[in-house]
Amino acid sequence: MRPWRVPYPKFGEGPGLERVAALARRLGIDLAAFGESGAVIVGSNGKGSTAAMTAALLQEPAVS
Repeated sequence: MRPWRVPYPKFGEGPGLERVAALARRLGIDLAAFGESGAVIVGSNGKGSTAAMTAALLQEPAVS
């Protein structure tokens, strides 16, 4: 293991949304401004695939 990496468990407790929110605040990003018109995709694996699938779904016409 590299010395600068912190060993977080794969599942269960570890980095959570609280840490993402804290980082966003430090960077001056207002997550509340996204409201219902946006999505924040976080995690260690699969963000690109999830973002692509989400974008494709949101571009489809509404089905009633």
